[in-house]
Amino acid sequence: MNKVNRKGETYFYPFRCEFIVNTNNLVSEEMVTTILDKLDNEIVEKLNEVLNGIKFYVGGNQRHHNNEEYITSATYEFNLKKRELLFFLFKIFKRGYKRWRESQYGALKRFLWESFFHEIIICLTRIILLNKDLIQDSLSLLKESGKSSFEEEILDLFILEDEDSPKINYITLGTDLWKEDLPENLSFLNVFYSRKLEQLKKDNRQGKISYFLKNKFYNELRKMKLNYEYEYNLSELINYCIYSDHFDPFLNEYSAESVRRRFYYKAKRVIKKFFKTYEINTKKYKDSAGRNHLFISHRIFEKVKSACLQLCVREIQIETLNRYRIFKDFYSECPICGQDEINQIICEKIYFSNEYQAFKEELVKFLESGKSLDLVNNEEFFFGVPCEDCFNFIRDIRGKFSEFNLLQKFILRYSTCPVCGNKNHLSYLLSFFYDDSKEDLKEFLINHMKAKKINNINFNIGIPCCECFEEVFGEYPEYLGFLT
Repeated sequence: MNKVNRKGETYFYPFRCEFIVNTNNLVSEEMVTTILDKLDNEIVEKLNEVLNGIKFYVGGNQRHHNNEEYITSATYEFNLKKRELLFFLFKIFKRGYKRWRESQYGALKRFLWESFFHEIIICLTRIILLNKDLIQDSLSLLKESGKSSFEEEILDLFILEDEDSPKINYITLGTDLWKEDLPENLSFLNVFYSRKLEQLKKDNRQGKISYFLKNKFYNELRKMKLNYEYEYNLSELINYCIYSDHFDPFLNEYSAESVRRRFYYKAKRVIKKFFKTYEINTKKYKDSAGRNHLFISHRIFEKVKSACLQLCVREIQIETLNRYRIFKDFYSECPICGQDEINQIICEKIYFSNEYQAFKEELVKFLESGKSLDLVNNEEFFFGVPCEDCFNFIRDIRGKFSEFNLLQKFILRYSTCPVCGNKNHLSYLLSFFYDDSKEDLKEFLINHMKAKKINNINFNIGIPCCECFEEVFGEYPEYLGFLT
């Protein structure tokens, strides 16, 4: 039964609950009961043991910082002595607004509702672990210690090791609440909502908000005019698809805005075709500039988002493979040794690995320019995708043949250890050649390559092998040997 006291504070006992809820006229009963009604009986029974009440505040001056009787968090406090939960709506609003602002889709009111039930669920998930028998002992301990807050002692109030203690499946519960219709009244969260829209309106007139946020703001106004019956427009459904984790690796490879825009319109065609095929209802809205916008309800969005995502992923995969085939065919011949159809491995590495992103961008840019490789490959220069052997040797997609020849001579000249006479590994010598920290030593060795080998007992010039380096200097080289 509900009752209202003289100050206008509203109290009620939710169904199955022995603790009282004081809304302070800041939230509706529906907002609270929608969450609590989804809890299992076992969870409610545990809450009845450790909880005496829940109260809602706007925030600010009601906080109890540095008070040993309270467990404090960003959005709530728990009074250990009274066993009462205090929720602060402004903090809850700020978290919901932040998530909406960073999201590519969705209505602000939906994110405010999500923030509200998320913070309550997470809080209750912790509260049911409280051991009420230890609360008084912990308070006495804190009082004796003279501390105003406790970080370590609070752990004694939890029964984390008790596997039989009931647990709230907050992921499933949150997903279920997200899918349902919004409560009819978000009460004081609506006040924050209206204030924020007014602030965005003012900031927009003064040019203080980004293009991305401006679009979100205008879409929010359109949803208001549609009485929140339609929470998503078609662009937001497209954004949900192409900004998902499935697309991130692909879009990260293509940083160019033109490429992203092309795939946006490809996804748009795929989704519109899907809507037409299955006769999915949309709401057409014409803005003041005469442009049409298609909107869908939250329930339809939840029903079709997975199918639309899979369709878009399939199209992107097909597009990626087609573009790779064109790339591989164009760079099929090694620009160094001239062998054809043998650079498949290196093509895959460059095209699909972030390690070679700079190479890929340069190669794709040249491919899209429409120019012939004959224009950049001649007796002096090479450009393209080398075969595996040449790439492992030169480690580049462009360069001068004179530098390539110098490297070959360097490898041949210093292929033998000057200490033991054994052969140096190719990878060992290549690491030396490409190590910037050994630039002076490399230049010294290159300058002495033309000199005849000195075969006296005084010294030899070369790069000692790994074993000789360790034997002479007492440690293994970081990558390469030094001059001896």
